[in-house]
Amino acid sequence: MERNTSVYPAVNVPTVTNISGTNGTVTGLTPGRSHIWFVAGVDGEGNASAQIYPYFNITNPIPVAAVLSNARLGSNGNFQFTISEGSSGLQTVVIEATTTPADPNSWVQIGSVLPASNPFTFSDPNAGQFPARFYRLVAP
Repeated sequence: MERNTSVYPAVNVPTVTNISGTNGTVTGLTPGRSHIWFVAGVDGEGNASAQIYPYFNITNPIPVAAVLSNARLGSNGNFQFTISEGSSGLQTVVIEATTTPADPNSWVQIGSVLPASNPFTFSDPNAGQFPARFYRLVAP
């Protein structure tokens, strides 16, 4: 649970989902803002446990644009390029492609990657179906 320390009672409490064991997914955090967390539990009847201390102060990093480089034709005929994350925190990168970059409505998503390493290689196995194809990266 996040608690805004300047307002009481707690406000802007985001939802934690996909809880498995001691891990969960938190969404709705503001980039560049610090978030203070503490742990509490609620049973099936709504009875809350005491808060477990200490607080955890986590700063959500400001996303930095990813960089596309090292474009090449792979040995298997696929078009490949290297994507480098711009910050120390890895974020999901959406890869889009088009044959007509002047048309803003022509871009289609061809991949979405949460990389395990930085940099990483992306391969487009469908590139050979187009006489020319343009790529862009979108990092939310």
